[in-house]
Amino acid sequence: MTITGRRPLNRTARRGYVAAAVLAVVGVLGAGTWAGAALLDRLDAPTGFSRAVPGDAVELSAGRHVLYVEGTAPAALGGVRVTGPDGVVLDLRPVGDVRYDVPAGVAEGRDDVVGTAVGELRATEPGPYTLDTDGSVPDGVRLAVGEDVARAALRAVVPPGALAVVTVVGAIALAARTASRTADPSTTTSRPEAGR
Repeated sequence: MTITGRRPLNRTARRGYVAAAVLAVVGVLGAGTWAGAALLDRLDAPTGFSRAVPGDAVELSAGRHVLYVEGTAPAALGGVRVTGPDGVVLDLRPVGDVRYDVPAGVAEGRDDVVGTAVGELRATEPGPYTLDTDGSVPDGVRLAVGEDVARAALRAVVPPGALAVVTVVGAIALAARTASRTADPSTTTSRPEAGR
C-alpha cells in the first residue's frame, strides 16, 4: 500500500515564501513612510506662498498659479482680480473646492485661518502682479498665490503608491514561483505497507 501526502516545505521553498513576505512588508511600510513624509511636506507648502493685502502686488514667475483668499471667513470677500505687469486683468479659471489650513507661523499664531482657492491664473511673464478686490475687505483677510495644494498632494503620493504596488506584485510573483516549484508531483512520499 502506498500512502501519499504533502511533504514538509524544504528550505528553498521556505526561503522563497519568507522572501516574498519580507518584500511585501518592507515595500508597503517603506511606501507608507515615504507617502507620509511627502504629505507632511505638502502641508507646509503654503508657508512659501506669496501674500499681499488687497491692493498690493506680489512677484510671480511665469506659469500657472492658484489664487487663494486667506481668512476666518473668506467667503465674505467680494470679487477678486489679478492685474499683470502690463496692466491687463488676468482671467481666473475656476478650480475645485481646494482649501488648506494656513500655518500658524504665517497667520500670526492663529490656528483658525483657512485658505480657499478662488481660481487659477496664468502669469505670462515674471514681474509684479497686483491682487485686488471689488468690495470692502474684512480685517485679517489676505490674498495668497501659490501651487494647487490638492494636485501637489496627489503628485506627492503617486510615486510611493506605485512603489507599494510594484513590491506587492513582486512578492506575489515570487510566492507563485515558489509554489510552482514545490508543486512538482515528485514531491510525494511513499511508505511500504506495514508488515512487509
